[in-house]
Amino acid sequence: TDIAYEPGKEVEIKIHAINSLDYSIPVISYVEGELAPFLKLEGENKKTLGPKGTKDGIKFFHYKLKIPDNLGEKPGPHEAIIYTSQIPPDGPFSGVAAIIRVASKVIVHVPYPGKYVEAILNPLDKNIRINQDVYFFIDAINRGNETIENAYASIDIYDPSKNFVTTIKTDSVEIPPNEKVELKGVWKGGTSDPGIYTAYTKIYFDGEVTDDIDERTFLIGAPDIEITKVETSPIKENTIGVITVWLRSKWNDALLNNYATLVVKNKNNEKVAESKSESIDLSPWGTGKLKIYVDMKEQEIGEYKGELTLHFYKGSTITKRIKIEVVSPSANIEIPYFYFIIAAALLGLLLLFIKRRGKNENYYIKSFK
Repeated sequence: TDIAYEPGKEVEIKIHAINSLDYSIPVISYVEGELAPFLKLEGENKKTLGPKGTKDGIKFFHYKLKIPDNLGEKPGPHEAIIYTSQIPPDGPFSGVAAIIRVASKVIVHVPYPGKYVEAILNPLDKNIRINQDVYFFIDAINRGNETIENAYASIDIYDPSKNFVTTIKTDSVEIPPNEKVELKGVWKGGTSDPGIYTAYTKIYFDGEVTDDIDERTFLIGAPDIEITKVETSPIKENTIGVITVWLRSKWNDALLNNYATLVVKNKNNEKVAESKSESIDLSPWGTGKLKIYVDMKEQEIGEYKGELTLHFYKGSTITKRIKIEVVSPSANIEIPYFYFIIAAALLGLLLLFIKRRGKNENYYIKSFK
């Protein structure tokens, strides 16, 4: 709660305590900080919150702040913190316990002499695409006791390698004492290079300038998916094979309805099979897999060419060529060589254990002591 300084002014402050747990909890409200002596709680400071989602799961604490007359002797912010805290359970217990405590800040702003700007660059859109306009919104407050005639924001943008890209300037506005204005800047067309960018912001006002009021990073992304792996096991003759496609999103927003198609051709470049997977959704930067079932029942033993195409965002596609092999039903599917090494090592350890245990029943226990 931000309050402009007015000697003797009374302000009502209402604290909402909302239970986020599935069971009732007792809570207490109390105040700390410079303004604590001037905050008075009306009613009880202890209440019990019912389980979340119930009528009793929300309770209120009503405070009244009376701004002292002598606060104006010291320009700047004066604070108090209203805490709403879970009350620890009664009785002894062992181990470590944690309690929930939520802080609500109350700030009374005493004006600085002359002109003084306090500003913040608000969070940017989380889903900025390449070549999209990028909007910057800055809240600027005049914390001085004089009107600011002309104030504007200047935003310097740097690329992922910390190279300067461009400067964005907002319109100039007037800011009376204790008033807040919103300054808006637009980076027209953004950039075609995706990555993490950084914005540094200053406020220029009536011949003065602030330090960098903020350093905020933002992501410009491209709706893209990477095929990280394709698993193609040999398909036995007269059966249906399965191909697994592993995906990873390279986009900071959800990518919906992604699917893959497969066209299989023989050595004469004739199409012999065609398949389509079910679709999946990928969360921002998420991973997933698609399974494509391909009917090779009518095909001879041999090697075939596969053209795998991933379909995603607004008709975008990625094509990957793969090899598909049809083998005899009696063929042994090749097992990677390192599996044999692991199996042999495990067998060797087992034989050694049996041999040593035969010599000394207590050896196994002693070896681990």
